[in-house]
Amino acid sequence: MQRGARRPFQRSRLRYDHSFALEVGYCYDRGIPYAEFLERWSPEDRAKVTAVAMERSEQCPSCGTSPWEWNEDPNAYEAMHLTCIGCMRREILSADDTPTSKGTSVRLLPKSVAVRLTQEKKRREAEGTLRPRRRRE
Repeated sequence: MQRGARRPFQRSRLRYDHSFALEVGYCYDRGIPYAEFLERWSPEDRAKVTAVAMERSEQCPSCGTSPWEWNEDPNAYEAMHLTCIGCMRREILSADDTPTSKGTSVRLLPKSVAVRLTQEKKRREAEGTLRPRRRRE
């Protein structure tokens, strides 16, 4: 993409105008033209979106808490051991000695989807092809 003669400041503006950066990022993530965002959203609504984005950016990606919560009450949270059955099953499969190829990940799928994928894999192995069958439209 070439820099336009009339708008070379946009990239540098993202670095110093935090509200602009948050709004444009919001639009970029959702595929919304920025002009449409400005036209359809009131300044109050845009301020609310910016406030939510700023709050979320302060949250720890690991535990989900924000520094202000700890400053307000250092004992606001208790660390506890909780077991998620889905995470447990994923970790058990990951720790299994079954050889996997590079790029393989363990995901949780609804049982109906898992059954369909397993059947399709068996069918492809029986046919001797690894390519998925094309669906007719």
